[in-house]
Amino acid sequence: MAPKKIVNTALNDEFAERMKKPILKVWNMVGHDVLRDAETMGERIDNDSAIECCIDADRLVIEGRDTSANAMLDLMLDQHGYPRVLNFLSKKIRLV
Repeated sequence: MAPKKIVNTALNDEFAERMKKPILKVWNMVGHDVLRDAETMGERIDNDSAIECCIDADRLVIEGRDTSANAMLDLMLDQHGYPRVLNFLSKKIRLV
């Protein structure tokens, strides 16, 4: 039996750097529509909302085509909870 791979589940710069490219890819695909729709409704999108648009609803897989990033995100969500991971990524990755 192969040894089990140990996965670092810390919310750290390594995690943020791994998530940056797939999140930017998704934002490049959906960001314009999100910002336009918010403006139409008289709303303003903050960075937390922009990050949430990218990591919610399996968008890293559907739009970003990055199953490994989505798996890592799911692991972090299980370990740390959605609000904490969202807050961390929002501080480390600037979209708006």
